[in-house]
Amino acid sequence: MARREAVMPVALAGVPRVNLMPRAELDRRDRAATMRRWGWGVVAALAVVVLVAGTGYGMNWVAQQRLAEAQSRTTSLLAELTGLANVSKAHKTRADLESFRADAMGSDLEWIKALGSLGVELPEGVAIIGFDLAPGAIPAAGTKPEDEAGLTGSLVLESMSPVEIVPVVRAFRNVPGVIAADGVQVTSDDGSSGGGAAAGSGGPVPYKYLIDVEFDQTLYTHAYAKDGQH
Repeated sequence: MARREAVMPVALAGVPRVNLMPRAELDRRDRAATMRRWGWGVVAALAVVVLVAGTGYGMNWVAQQRLAEAQSRTTSLLAELTGLANVSKAHKTRADLESFRADAMGSDLEWIKALGSLGVELPEGVAIIGFDLAPGAIPAAGTKPEDEAGLTGSLVLESMSPVEIVPVVRAFRNVPGVIAADGVQVTSDDGSSGGGAAAGSGGPVPYKYLIDVEFDQTLYTHAYAKDGQH
């Protein structure tokens, strides 16, 4: 049996393509394509420039807004500081006045208590008719009121009959707050040192007793004292 060989079909070549476009047109098209590419490149570059410029402008605007806010805040703070300066000045003035008051009234004391504590020790018929007393120094820090002189001077007592003044002086010395008490002088209105009936008057002549007395600083009220003065 005869062997048949396969025969491959021969492909016929297609119609040959011929570019009949003129060379000038091809060059024109190439130039147009190049111009388009350059145009898009320029547009992209311009877009980048616009984007960068817009971003910079936006950042600058934000910075200006923040600067304006900071300046406004600074102005407000300066206004507040001006108001606080007035308050600070008022506080300083108040502190100065309080210091002046403490210096002027640091030795303020209870006069009624001082004279009343002596009055209860007087015998019947004897009264305090006058006094010359002066407050002591302002209390110093670290000192005890019981050890410092607070009120010093003299008292004038009067009676219509002779009175033994020594017991009165001793009673004064035992009064709380009294540092010292001493009898100084006994006189009468007729100028004598004894007293009794005035010549030709027909009536008794008052006796007067001068007594020196000294109180400590426990009488001080400390109402206007500075810190550390009581």
